[in-house]
Formats: sequence, C-alpha cells, structure tokens
Amino acid sequence: MLGQSGTGFSTDALLDIGLPLPLPFLAGQAARPLIGTFIGRHKALTSVVGRGSILLVIYAAFSEGIVAGTRWTWRAWCWPQW
Repeated sequence: MLGQSGTGFSTDALLDIGLPLPLPFLAGQAARPLIGTFIGRHKALTSVVGRGSILLVIYAAFSEGIVAGTRWTWRAWCWPQW
C-alpha cells in the first residue's frame, strides 16, 4: 500500500508541512534581541499581523488541497468521543 501513488506516508509531504511551521517561530526567537522593544511597543499591530499570517497559511493550505482535488468531509459521527 505504501508504494501506491497518492497513498501512504511521504517524507516530502512531511517536510512541506513540518518545515514552514517552526521556521517563522525560530526566526522570531533569533531576531528577538534586535526587535524586542519594537514588538513590545506595538503589541496591537503585531497581534493583527500574526493572526493574519496564520489565516493566510490556513487559506493557502486549503486552497492547495482544493486545486489538487483533495476533498474533506466532516461528519459528526467521525469526531472522537471524549
């Protein structure tokens, strides 16, 4: 099953998803000594920019899935029962 096209685990997919998530965080931590005071003074602006960035990443991921022909179906009975 892992050898079939379009199914199974892909390291490329893992890198495509896993790399963009921590890179901005690590870059921000590295730049904190340089821009920390600016960020502290402009909390509202940085909050809006941060949330907008997250929204764009989610929008791009869903858009890429739609273009690729991937479909998501959400059913209430598929959700885990806690």
